[in-house]
Amino acid sequence: MIKITGQIMVGEAQGALTAVAARQRGSSLIFTLAVAVLVALGGAGGYAIGSAIEVVPGEKVLDPNVTALVGFGVGLLAYSRLCRGLIVRRFREQMAERDLDLKFQQTFTVTEENLTLESGRVRRVADWAAVTELFKTRDYWIFLVQMEPWFAPSRFFADKAEEKMFIRNALSHLSDKARARSREAAAFASD
Repeated sequence: MIKITGQIMVGEAQGALTAVAARQRGSSLIFTLAVAVLVALGGAGGYAIGSAIEVVPGEKVLDPNVTALVGFGVGLLAYSRLCRGLIVRRFREQMAERDLDLKFQQTFTVTEENLTLESGRVRRVADWAAVTELFKTRDYWIFLVQMEPWFAPSRFFADKAEEKMFIRNALSHLSDKARARSREAAAFASD
C-alpha cells in the first residue's frame, strides 16, 4: 500500500480541466465549430447594431465592420478573463453557504485491489478496472476513473523519486489498454 496526502483548495485545478475535457470527449472539433458559429452570430449582431447607429440620417457614425470586430474581441476577452474566475468564486461561495470546508486534506491510497481517494469527509474507492488512464497536466496527476477526474497534485510528493515510485506503482495496476493510454506517465515513471 502506498499513500500520498496533502491539502487541496476547492477549484484550484480549474485550469487543468481543458486537458481533462479533451480526454473525456475526444476531439474538440465540434466544440470549436460551435464557438465559431456563436462568435459569427455575435459578429453579425454587432454589425447590425453598428449599421443601425446613425446621428444624421444617411451618415454612418460607426463602421459596422469595426463594431462587429470589437464585439468579437470584447466577448472573447470577457469570457476568457472573467468566466473561469467567476465560476470558481461562485462555486466556493456556494460551498461556504453549505458550511463545507474550502480546503481539505486529500489522500490517495494505492493497494492491490483498488485506488482510494479520501477528500475531506468523502471517501471514494475505485477498482483498478475503472481507472481508464493516468496522465499529468500542469502540476496535477489525473486518474480518469470511469471518465471522472481525480486530481493528485505533484506537491503531495516529497520529491521526484517518491512521485515516480507512486506513479510506477499505480501504473502496474492498470489494464493493458489503460497503460497504453498512459504513455506519458509510463515515460515519467521509467526515467
